[in-house]
Amino acid sequence: MYKKILIVSIALFIFAATLFAEEKQDPVAVIIKTSGQVFLHRGDTNEAMKHGTVLYSGDEIVSGEASLAIVKFVDKGAIIKIFSNSILTINAKKNVKKLDKKLYAEIGNIWSQVKKESGEYEVSTPTTVAAVKGTEFLVSVDEKLTMVSTFSGVVEVRNEFGTANISAGKTATVSKEKAPDVAKTQTSSINSQILEEINTEPTPEEGNGETGDGGGNTEDSEDGGEDGGDEGEQGNMLEIQFENENGEMKTMIIYY
Repeated sequence: MYKKILIVSIALFIFAATLFAEEKQDPVAVIIKTSGQVFLHRGDTNEAMKHGTVLYSGDEIVSGEASLAIVKFVDKGAIIKIFSNSILTINAKKNVKKLDKKLYAEIGNIWSQVKKESGEYEVSTPTTVAAVKGTEFLVSVDEKLTMVSTFSGVVEVRNEFGTANISAGKTATVSKEKAPDVAKTQTSSINSQILEEINTEPTPEEGNGETGDGGGNTEDSEDGGEDGGDEGEQGNMLEIQFENENGEMKTMIIYY
């Protein structure tokens, strides 16, 4: 009898410890703009997203018709734009002061602007993996194909049949049956509204991912942000309250 009680107690302890560990995750990104219908799926949670929504590793973003979500990672390493009718899962792991980011695009159109030396950055789809070190590129996914269009820098695209480096102005088309096929980008194959959004200069709210020119700074503070600099000099400020793995309350400050 006591043995059964002990086993049950241990099982409950492990379960509670697992939940506790999940609650101790640090934020990895924040929503800085939405339009239309954009939803957050986190476990059993399904809620509408808005400016300032904090994202954690494992969160899934789902956009509806005529919708847009812009996400900035807390290490300032990347900004992504999630267009209409898209499903994207964000996975990120802290690596010193950087984040290794591994996203999964199930369907839709995802644009990424990635800084150099900001940790690993990969976008996986049902047919390919796109890996970069510093570039701008668009991933378009449907039921059969993935198209990766590079706007600056180089994107490495790979699947089980081969690997290709996609330079600026080129697009890789990848299926489940063969190696990536690379050709010159045909802008007519990209939705005009997506192209317009990509070519639009970032607003002060969105920033552009670069330190010192509107990209924003991220800092941790225990006192609500007194060491975060002067708000008037750096623009708008977003404070994110969270509890770290040591049970300490922290304030993450993002300027944009």
